[in-house]
Amino acid sequence: MITRTHSDAAVPYYEKPYYVVSAGELAYEAYIVLREALRDSSKVDIGQLAVRGSEHLVSLKPCGNGLVLEALRYADEVHQELPDM
Repeated sequence: MITRTHSDAAVPYYEKPYYVVSAGELAYEAYIVLREALRDSSKVDIGQLAVRGSEHLVSLKPCGNGLVLEALRYADEVHQELPDM
């Protein structure tokens, strides 16, 4: 389920990319509509995906003729390096 839309997510939060395909001919039209809506709006959808009993933060964005789903890290999982003082 898509929970919000964000135009620019920070790179350190990205973990793994996955290519997304439609689940058959019946789902293909919805797949195209979603891909084109994301492309036209220049947005990345952010949501949660449940896999094997655990939830993962993910982004969904257009890539060529398809969609890419990327696993994301939560903010508390990203350690920012502080500059030397």
